[in-house]
Amino acid sequence: SLLENVLAASKPGHYASLGEAPVLHEAAARAQAEFGPDYLRGLASDPEALARHQGGLQEALAVAAKQAEVVSWSSSTTGYGEKNTVYLTKWPFVFNHATLAALLLQDRVRIIHSRRDLRDISVSVFMENFKHSEPLLWTFDFQGIREFFRGYLQLMQHLDAALPPSIFTEVWYEELIHDFDGTLTRLAAFFGTGWSSADARRARRFHVLDREVLMASRDQVRQPLYTKSVGRWRGIDDVGMVKLFQDLEVLQPACEN
Repeated sequence: SLLENVLAASKPGHYASLGEAPVLHEAAARAQAEFGPDYLRGLASDPEALARHQGGLQEALAVAAKQAEVVSWSSSTTGYGEKNTVYLTKWPFVFNHATLAALLLQDRVRIIHSRRDLRDISVSVFMENFKHSEPLLWTFDFQGIREFFRGYLQLMQHLDAALPPSIFTEVWYEELIHDFDGTLTRLAAFFGTGWSSADARRARRFHVLDREVLMASRDQVRQPLYTKSVGRWRGIDDVGMVKLFQDLEVLQPACEN
């Protein structure tokens, strides 16, 4: 949510947020209904079906853009949409559909793997009062958190190796906090756009955007940039959580904070 809001604030009219639009989840459901669990292979081997599902995703994006009251999605223009608008969308667990997005949108998609120290994430999800439902049951116990992050990292490592760097990159939360301008300059190059001092000034005012945020990080994006959430795990001495932190440190790459 933070990165999405920062980008949307930096270039109004160029970055357009679709919010938590579940367009990729719905695209995956349509493909699975036709091809079963191995729908990626099915789509890749059937050009006619691939074209049909590409059109379905284009239509879903157009609907999401209209609902979000942003510039209408255009499937006929070069780039990301009308006047090369970059449409930003996110949703919990959307990383599961990154390969589908690359297959259906091809060189028109840009995938940002937004990362953060897993130890800080574990604190946030364990302390958040999520609804006790199937998608989030893993947040209620330490073993569930371990297993979820293990599977998530395995998938993302695969995507990093399989997808070209022209459409896939990663940004660390800690990097964004400590090198705000440098991180956004790099992202602007990833999107093929320029970056100016005016863009940077607007980006730092992300917290005044008048838009709905439904995610658990909703309070974060209503405040100016702060560093208090970096290394939050260090202040916790619960025996179970300390063991969890040790296990997660082994799983993830070195994270300086």
